[in-house]
This record gives sequence, C-alpha cells and structure tokens, in this order.
Amino acid sequence: RTFFGMSNRILDVLEHRGGKKLYCPFITSGFPTIKATVSLLGALQRGGADIVELGVPFSEPQADGPVIQASSHLSIQAGTHMKVIFASIREARAKGCHIPIILMGYLNPILQYRSVEGQSQPSTVDQYVSDAKEAGADGFIVVDLPPDDPSSTEFLAACKKHSMCFIPLLSPTTTPSRLKKLCQLAIGFVYAVSQTGITGRDLTRSFNPEKETKTDSNLENRSRFESGLHQPLDLPSFIGRVRDATNLPVAVGFGIKTRDDFVKVCKLADMGVIGSQCVRVLNKELPKDKTGLVKALSKEEEDHYILKISDSLERYTREITDCKDIFN
Repeated sequence: RTFFGMSNRILDVLEHRGGKKLYCPFITSGFPTIKATVSLLGALQRGGADIVELGVPFSEPQADGPVIQASSHLSIQAGTHMKVIFASIREARAKGCHIPIILMGYLNPILQYRSVEGQSQPSTVDQYVSDAKEAGADGFIVVDLPPDDPSSTEFLAACKKHSMCFIPLLSPTTTPSRLKKLCQLAIGFVYAVSQTGITGRDLTRSFNPEKETKTDSNLENRSRFESGLHQPLDLPSFIGRVRDATNLPVAVGFGIKTRDDFVKVCKLADMGVIGSQCVRVLNKELPKDKTGLVKALSKEEEDHYILKISDSLERYTREITDCKDIFN
C-alpha cells in the first residue's frame, strides 16, 4: 500500500527493511531532564533502534502504567511542553540523529498547542502537525483520538498534507468493524497492543490466556482504557485478526521487557515496541528519590547522570537489536 507519494523516514525504513524485524523503543521526552532527551536519542540510534517513540508527557494518561506515569510527572515538573519537545528533536537532528521519531501522546496537548509564545488561542491542528514536521518528527500515535470524531478527520488530513505518518493503537477488545476502520486510517504501520490495560504489565498473560486471573481488587480505580482487564487474552489470535484487516506492517507493544519477549513477539509481528522497560533502565542509574532532581543537580552532576543513563540505554538497546539476527 502506497501513501500519496509521501516522503517520510518511517516509510523509508518500512520500505527497505527487506523482511527484517524492527525495534522501536520508547522514552519520555524531558525525562529525567530536558537536556537528557537529545543524548538518549543518540544512544538509541547507536544501539541500533530502527524507530523511536518519543513520549509527550501528559498529566492524565489513560494507557500508561506507573513507570511511564512517573517519568511523565517528573518531565512536566522539569518544564517540558510541546515547544521544548520540538526544540529537543531539532537539536537531535542537528547532531546527526537520523532515525524516525514518532510523537506518542494524547489529544489534549495537541488541542492546547500554541505555536507562538503567549498567543491567546490554541493553534490549529494543522499548525501543530506542520511544526512537528519542521522540527524533525515523522509521525504520531495519539492514544485517545476517536476515529469517528471530527478531530480525527482534521488530524488525518493534516498528516497527509505534511507527509506525516499516523499509527493507530489496536486493542484486543476492538470490535472487527472498528479494527478495520482503524487500519484504514493508518499511515505507515499499525500498533497492536498485546493486552488490555496499561503499559508495563507481564507479557506472559498474552500468550497464556488460561492462566489469566479474573480478579483484581483495584479494578474500580483503573482508567477506562483498561476495560476488559480481566478477560483472557490470546495474542497470536489477535495478531491474526489484525493481519486479516490490513496488509500494513504490524508492531506489538505493552509488556515486552527482555530479549526473549522481543523474539517471541516478533515471531508474530514485524516490529517490537518496548516502553516501560526502557524507562526502568534509566531509573536504575538515577537516585531512588527523584523529587526535585532537576533543581538539585549542578551542571556537572546532570552531565554525569546523562552519560550514565545514555550508556545504559545504549547497552540495553544492543541487547535487543542483536537478537534480530535470529530472524535472518
């Protein structure tokens, strides 16, 4: 399937992958500090990542587990907002980062985006997409963008206009008709969520539905994204349904932590996405109490931590990307 003659880094990677499996890690922009983002993008590229998801921090995430939620909270505390994120991408590109970058987040920051400091009204969706393109981003995942809403039509039109990819999230509980509709909206590839619920949970529940627990004392406190959390899941069957609905490449995420997880998922999918575990890798090199971390650090201390977390993330990325040879 071609996309309107678009020129885009994501489409280039997909077109030239030659059947190889792809790795797409996630980091939260502005975590643990705003300055760290550029260095971490470089570390992911050196480690062999094919595409990167750059998380846009939001105060009310629906799909994020506690690890990513905490990183978003600290990022917001550090002063991260959309223009800061665009500046980080721009700087990373200037320093030689060439891998595709997907902005992953929620609809509200897009609708509240202001392209000019101090302007009274939010900018148009088209302006947001245009500014993201100019900064060096290549596509979007918008967790809570409803396919039937006018905002979805407007957003997709802007993506096509500015040659940006749009990657829909597909849940195991998505109805067949909605699944087909979401796949038709996709520009680039589709992202199949390995399980209902939030990020960072155990992947084994997606391959062993008979072991799935049906009780959860905290269900009443979960977000609406987790409806159906206690239902048995069957990832192979779900990926089969996605394959029937689209001929686009299929990425799978939520719950992948190890090389073995990545290999297991990529026997079914074209791409594995790792989010919470990447953030955990960074957390291991940081103080346990991160409250006020940014303000407490001197420039020398911040540079020290950035070097440590960048090295750790690059090593972890290599652990994952080295196992892609299994599929060749």
